[in-house]
Amino acid sequence: MNGVIYSFLNGETTVAELHEFITKDASTIIELNKLIPDDAIKNVNHPIWSHYSFEALNDASFELSRYLLSAFKFDNSIGDNLNIFSTIKYFALYNNPGIRYTMRYIDSFDLYLSITKDCFEGSEVRVVINKVIDEAMNKKTKAERKKYSQEQIKNLFHVDGNKRPKWIHGPDWPMGHRSPMKFIYEKQIKEGFAYFFQDVDEGQIRVVTQFY
Repeated sequence: MNGVIYSFLNGETTVAELHEFITKDASTIIELNKLIPDDAIKNVNHPIWSHYSFEALNDASFELSRYLLSAFKFDNSIGDNLNIFSTIKYFALYNNPGIRYTMRYIDSFDLYLSITKDCFEGSEVRVVINKVIDEAMNKKTKAERKKYSQEQIKNLFHVDGNKRPKWIHGPDWPMGHRSPMKFIYEKQIKEGFAYFFQDVDEGQIRVVTQFY
């Protein structure tokens, strides 16, 4: 295997660059779609469907390029990047078991889980999280990456001791003028909780509410 797909799997091509190729480059689209074997098309019992949905690919006319664009956001979030990578890796390895691939997406996601802990996340602060993890991945060892990331998150999110919001649902940490807002306190309200944050630069208070 060569071309854009192999370059993506070994870490030379980014998810953002891959997206450009999938939407604009005919040869990359062909390369992707060829990863689904001809004998798997319309054959629900083919072994390749043991880990991926036959129905989902059928809806995409068994075009892997179309499936990727419909199933994933390509928003550069850590989880979405891993899902895109894992999907392509699965089909590529089925056809060519000896392919070498980068561990960066897997390691990045593991690091993301270890530092966010279902707390330090949200659509507004995702860019901050991604930047921390990208910088941490330049460290040589996993221990160095974790230590660096934890220190950066504590500083960037202005963590005061062990004070953290106990989110009812997923984290929804708000962004301030220059950095994530500082968590002040939370209080129970009717059918939910109100979480109070403050912009450390401008003093603005913002309340995030979540309901059961």
